[in-house]
Amino acid sequence: MAYLICANNFVHRIAANDTDKNSLNISDEAYQIINISDSDFNNIKLNNALIEVNGNTATIIALEEKKFFTDKNSLDKYISNIKIHIKNFLDFCVNNSKYDEINSYYNYLDSLDTSTLTYPINSSWEEYCNNNSIPFFHPLQIP
Repeated sequence: MAYLICANNFVHRIAANDTDKNSLNISDEAYQIINISDSDFNNIKLNNALIEVNGNTATIIALEEKKFFTDKNSLDKYISNIKIHIKNFLDFCVNNSKYDEINSYYNYLDSLDTSTLTYPINSSWEEYCNNNSIPFFHPLQIP
């Protein structure tokens, strides 16, 4: 069973299981915890779905048109935003159980030469990673 962690009808984080949810160090009183299927979680993690939250209910909507990257610059911007998010985590959450895994993903992104990839990338970055066996985290999975 996977989870959406929401506040004020917005998704704050996602977690694949109880262990991942616990690594987020959130207060159950401050957030709505909504159970979702593993299939819905994977669609969200791969950036192939949108989430609408209303109180303790979530609707997962599969994207009809998938996200994609037409060129190096668009991918570089996307990766840059992910790296900023990860860097904030790495600077302040050294004792988190996910630290080493997320640090490895950051190091991969930091050393990635996006000019060596073939464009367009006809998928989300997360789906590209998944299809190429690259360990990754969706930004909503990062504590």
